Amino acid sequence: MGDNSQTMPDNIDRPSEGAPPPIERVGSVEIWWVPKPRPPRLTLRFAGQAWLFVVAVLVGTGWWAAATVGPRPLWPWSAYTPTLAQGLLKYALILAAFLTYATAASLPSWWRYVRLGRKEMVRIPRHIEQGQWSAAGLGLHRLGLVRLGLGLALPPEAARWDDLLRPHLSSVRRLYVYYGRRRPVLPEPVSGAFEPFRDRLSPPSWLGVLAVAALGLAGYQTVVTMMQPGRWLRLVSLDFVLLVVVLAGYVLCFLGRALGRVGYVLIGPGVVEVVQRGLRPGSSTVRRYDLAQADVILDLTGRRIGLGIMSRQAGRKQSWFSRPFRRPLLDAVFRAVLFDGPGFQGSSAV
Repeated sequence: MGDNSQTMPDNIDRPSEGAPPPIERVGSVEIWWVPKPRPPRLTLRFAGQAWLFVVAVLVGTGWWAAATVGPRPLWPWSAYTPTLAQGLLKYALILAAFLTYATAASLPSWWRYVRLGRKEMVRIPRHIEQGQWSAAGLGLHRLGLVRLGLGLALPPEAARWDDLLRPHLSSVRRLYVYYGRRRPVLPEPVSGAFEPFRDRLSPPSWLGVLAVAALGLAGYQTVVTMMQPGRWLRLVSLDFVLLVVVLAGYVLCFLGRALGRVGYVLIGPGVVEVVQRGLRPGSSTVRRYDLAQADVILDLTGRRIGLGIMSRQAGRKQSWFSRPFRRPLLDAVFRAVLFDGPGFQGSSAV
């Protein structure tokens, strides 16, 4: 965030003296500044389930291939025309290699999340005993983030702590800001009316067009090669079927984004609107969110801005958006959430 941020200490567990308060009141909104470490690539729960699946597939396809290849080598890349079992074994090995990389990359984050979770489990009851209700509430929120990052449920004590904290915490609207080592600075002025900010939803890029063209040419060349005399049976090979599935899926996603996803996000005083163009000319869908009746989550720990809106009305519906990071967009979100007054009426021209 460059110069528009305050540098926090490297150890986010023990803020230095003189650091800004973790909870501050701005108008009728409480801002909870929550330091959040970078999440792992895989949650602990998903990795465990994925490894169980991959090991089962490897054992099953390996046994099947060993029973069908006969005197030929079992290694799938050593056969010019592998059997179906060898083809499945080949892709199972590729999946295992990718999963090994993702698991190894997630190990440091898992260790840090587990360590932070243990620390919060010790701090929360201590804060409650000392009557530090805000610190305990902030710790409980961080504990939830840590357990969510690991893909695990909250411990049984969390429900009891939440019941103890509710009567002592303010019931005003909240803005939860998740940040890494740098805490963002609120825009000036932070309150009052402002010109609505329009962020256009990105249409397909030229890179996507080139990718579709390259995949199309590769698919065409494959079909032409396999339609040659004596090779038409390879049209039903596993490699060709997977290529067709990938090509069709990518083209469908590309067309869906090109025809139905182009629109804009409008951020005005107290309001967020998402406008999406339909497939038919003149048709569109407008989703309007009244921020005066919602708690808002602002996640700044990645390359994109994550915006979560949780309605405070019955049912507590939740919506989540992700936009490329831009400082004007971040300032507009801050001003929209912290705005006191009648909400912006939105765009009439859709």
